[in-house]
Amino acid sequence: MAASTSAQFLASATSSFSSVSFLGTSAATRTWLRSSTPGTRYGFVALSGPTLLYTNARDANSCGDPRGNTIDASDSSNFDGGNNCGWTFPGADPLLAAAANQIFTFGDSSTLISQLTITDAATPSITAANALRIAIATSTTFMLWDTADTTATFGGTASGKVSLPVSYEGGGSVLVIPVGTNFSSLDTLTISDLSFKDFTVASAPLSGLKIFTGGASDQTGDANNSKTVTIKGTVTGAEHAAAQVTNAIDFGESSFPNSLLYAFRLTLAGGENMRVTNLPLTLSLVKGVSSGNITNAALFIDYNSNKAVDAGDTQVGGVGAVSISGETGTITFSSAFTVTTTRDYLLRANVANVEFGDSIALALIPSNVTSSGLTSLLVTTPVSSVALTIVKHIKIPHGGTATGGGTPTGQGIQSGGGQGGGGIIKIKTTTAPMEGGETIESEPDFFAPTTSGGTFNQWTTPDNGFASDGAYASTATSRLRQDYGGFGFSIPGTNTINGISVKLELSGTMAAGTVSVALSWDGGTSTTTVQTSPTLTTSDAVITLGGASNTWGRTWSPTEFSNANFKIRLVAQPSNNTVRVDAIQVNVHSVAGGGGQGGGGQVLAPGGRNLASVYAGLIDLLQSMGSSLLKFFTD
Repeated sequence: MAASTSAQFLASATSSFSSVSFLGTSAATRTWLRSSTPGTRYGFVALSGPTLLYTNARDANSCGDPRGNTIDASDSSNFDGGNNCGWTFPGADPLLAAAANQIFTFGDSSTLISQLTITDAATPSITAANALRIAIATSTTFMLWDTADTTATFGGTASGKVSLPVSYEGGGSVLVIPVGTNFSSLDTLTISDLSFKDFTVASAPLSGLKIFTGGASDQTGDANNSKTVTIKGTVTGAEHAAAQVTNAIDFGESSFPNSLLYAFRLTLAGGENMRVTNLPLTLSLVKGVSSGNITNAALFIDYNSNKAVDAGDTQVGGVGAVSISGETGTITFSSAFTVTTTRDYLLRANVANVEFGDSIALALIPSNVTSSGLTSLLVTTPVSSVALTIVKHIKIPHGGTATGGGTPTGQGIQSGGGQGGGGIIKIKTTTAPMEGGETIESEPDFFAPTTSGGTFNQWTTPDNGFASDGAYASTATSRLRQDYGGFGFSIPGTNTINGISVKLELSGTMAAGTVSVALSWDGGTSTTTVQTSPTLTTSDAVITLGGASNTWGRTWSPTEFSNANFKIRLVAQPSNNTVRVDAIQVNVHSVAGGGGQGGGGQVLAPGGRNLASVYAGLIDLLQSMGSSLLKFFTD
């Protein structure tokens, strides 16, 4: 553009040039660059150049240049008309410009600076007497110089006028560069190979740096950085403070309303609030569950971290969108919400049309969460791509129904001799049924637990389930689990397990709800299918699950009844009430191996530790047709 002409640019719009020159010829014949709305900046991007002589620019904004370049208007003929960004003009003060805007993240390690360029004023002010200082505005930009770096790389016309090593003041907030020779008019100095560190708090995009030329006592900065420094906070995914939820669909129903499907934590660091705009949970191992089976997916802030949706917990993220294809899918929350501090979260949904064998697994991959800082104004994506705990929900087939009343009859069988005159010995024992079925009595073949907890320890006062004494193990929360062990069984290694009876004395605060039981053979890691009590009554009732010929769906070995291995698990299913268990007893019904050829077998007690519980029976040996048969009778 020729001299004595003006160029007007559309305010708030950006004009880009591949190459442009603005060439005035004198102070009286300048080219004028102006906004269509005085005081409102216009974007100005030049891919090369531009060439500027005797130019008066105002309201020009080149801070958004995608290359991070500064418009060089430093020729002494050019004039700063005001309100310009990303332009370098000559003037009474020196200029400071980084090569690019810099973005750091809370907790970053020591990081190299973007090259700095200092241009002294037309009337130079950088002197040997006062040295050159570049200070970080630590009240707004929370970082320091890395004081371990004392060797910088210098360039520019003034590179021979400064020396090494550099030093630091103010605990690392001020860089001091020794000056051996006064700078000349418009001298330039480039500085690189130094570092910033200690990014402690998030900060907005600010100049961050300022130069001082008046010595150690100078409190008035001479120039601000024309580029910006931004520090981002972080948001990371973590495990819920109360651990992960457990299988929510392992019961007899086909619909599971308000089921807790996943728990996690969002952890903030750097003092920056985050606006989460997209939070997807990954689905896998999907079998028999379609998108329409999961409804009303909702995300709640678990304020008290108790892994339950309480009255004060707030729903965020809108309604989760469920998408399932084959065995994978997502539940995505895309309504923006603000995270102001570290919090725990719960995913709750309705799951319907569930059949035996149906399953679904959920996990949160933190790097899939999209958020932006409300201070740094930058998108902040959690760095971890490792999924948190994967939770699998699966409906397991249930066992038999419960029977009330007294305890089942215990039994044991001894196999006797073989060929040559031995026999089959059969011994039967009986115990009197309990009167009324309201209190568990001490039975010879039934043993109570002596320990509680292990894999699950979620009920209130679980030890109250050891004995019938009117004190209860209880819970009012659906699907909470409680493990018991320490029964003290001593089953001979040659025995075969025919069945297991579990006797419970239990009730509810209202006539509603049930209690389910599962058995474990490996210390609580694995369990059988559950068997469930009848609906509870308000007074204690004694019920029996399993039985003398019920093995709970598996084949057992005697070693699996050691204290280390055998556990029973209670699963609460209250219905707006509290379920209560006063006592627990277990009987193992087994068949024992007998003696060798030619003789009778040794008599052993059935299914328990107490041999004295076996009382005398009538043994009658009958032989016929080359085979032997022993029948037994008891009073």
